[in-house]
Amino acid sequence: MTYLAHVEACYARLVRALRLGPAEGRVVHNLVLLDLNGLEVKDIHGRQGVLSWHVLAGEMAGDHSISEMQQAVARLAEWGIVQVVGQTFSDPRLTGPSALRLTHHGRVCLGLAPDGRMGDREPDFGMADSWHVLHHANIEGLLVTCAERYGALGWNPIALATDANQMAYNCGRVAASMVWEGVAVVSGFGLSDTEQARILPELMYRTRGAGCPRVLLLSEPKVVRGVAVQTGATMEWAEPDLDARREGNDAFDRRITDMLLGEHAEGANVASVCGVPASQLARPKRVDVAFEDLLIPDSVATQVQQAILHAEYRLKVLPSKRRFAGKGGGYRLLLSGLPGTGKSMMAEALATRLDKSVVKLDLSSVLSKWLGETEQQIGRIFDLAEASNSVLVLDEAEALFRQRSSGGSSGSNAMMTAVAYLLTRLDRFHGVLVATTNRTQDIDDALYRRFDDFIILPVPDHGTRVSLWKRMLSHSLEQGEGFSEDDYQHLGRHFVITGGLIRGAAIRAGAWAHGDRDGLAMPYVLASLARELEKSDHPTTGVMHPRYREDVARLLNDRRYTVPK
Repeated sequence: MTYLAHVEACYARLVRALRLGPAEGRVVHNLVLLDLNGLEVKDIHGRQGVLSWHVLAGEMAGDHSISEMQQAVARLAEWGIVQVVGQTFSDPRLTGPSALRLTHHGRVCLGLAPDGRMGDREPDFGMADSWHVLHHANIEGLLVTCAERYGALGWNPIALATDANQMAYNCGRVAASMVWEGVAVVSGFGLSDTEQARILPELMYRTRGAGCPRVLLLSEPKVVRGVAVQTGATMEWAEPDLDARREGNDAFDRRITDMLLGEHAEGANVASVCGVPASQLARPKRVDVAFEDLLIPDSVATQVQQAILHAEYRLKVLPSKRRFAGKGGGYRLLLSGLPGTGKSMMAEALATRLDKSVVKLDLSSVLSKWLGETEQQIGRIFDLAEASNSVLVLDEAEALFRQRSSGGSSGSNAMMTAVAYLLTRLDRFHGVLVATTNRTQDIDDALYRRFDDFIILPVPDHGTRVSLWKRMLSHSLEQGEGFSEDDYQHLGRHFVITGGLIRGAAIRAGAWAHGDRDGLAMPYVLASLARELEKSDHPTTGVMHPRYREDVARLLNDRRYTVPK
């Protein structure tokens, strides 16, 4: 294709994109001839590079009226394609009839000037008479929506110049984008309210009629509603599937997150592509607890294995199912049991199994007497856990998920508000949450439905207690020391207690023996167990084993006493 043929093709595209009428087309055609034949002066005053209004009127007078020519030049000037020299203070002051010339973007549209931003594909000019205003508080969601509809251009919208004298420049960029790409995507993000009110309505009005889509991205459409009525612009509230990595308007769009976490982003995780919100309330922590470390009855172990399968399916498989896409994700587990039955340990074991860190919500750090602050603090913890790809652990969940009532004090009303907030926040949570409680009757009924699994951890049976004593005491036993099987059986049979109490008694017994520079013996275990039982308001009579009665009593009452070897 010769250069002249290229210019002719560009001229045809411009006419179709801007829907230029015969008079407008004649004006542009004359200006193109002037640019291509620079030595030919088309001005009675000998001014180079401009087309005199006098000369133009003379050439077009036979086919068009003065009014038609004026309207044609005015519309081309509105589009930023043609400049009437002398209209602005920055223009040169020329004598004689007004002078016309092509702007830079006019030359870009006609192939007379290069512009690296524009592509060179044949656009599909549709029937788009007016602007389409796409608005949402989240710029990420708007960019994804535009990219899905208009390709790569949607990722790189036109940023408007804010100087009032550069309106023709903005309009020219819109025209050039339409000619070369078949669509113009303009971003209103980053503009102040004053700048939006000054720039956007005029931009939409000046570029109101065309044959290509023009899309305006906004966070708030109030500044363009009036001009939308005048120009027939359409408006759309874009509501992308938000991945609530943050509370409020800076939420991240899940579609972009999924793209960044795609197959080609090796080693990428949610924290890498979303960042971790700054928080002084909690920090992600790696744990090293395996399910093999838990000693639980076979029936509970079966439930745990089923819960693991459920969690992995929800996290890895369900998001790819079209039917469930955008319906929320993540996994929520409720663990119930007496203190010391291993609820927190099981939560950490789940985190290890899923290769995640742990974030613990400390109730004392989030509860506030100020209205709305508790919800804000809770939201920050959820954001932190989700962005850092951690398991969120809520110990003593009954304090936060308390039953709501119809009446009560301002404090109870504030808690009702916090529970209501949790209901919605749990629905939007895409991570893993484990809540523990020993008072299920206090948990609000509506929250039970939010949990995907519910496991009750019972007090260990006799065999499990014996195994727990053996495991816990083995950590404090020195080489050559040991307990008889009868000792372990006695501890397991006579003390129906939780693993937490067993662990506490074993550690205290080891501490006492170490402090006395003595080997660990059964009296130390029984005496330390008495302290654990007292702490938990359990009877201590069972610790007075006939064989060790005297040593146990003296250990409990005489701090200087050591067990004879």
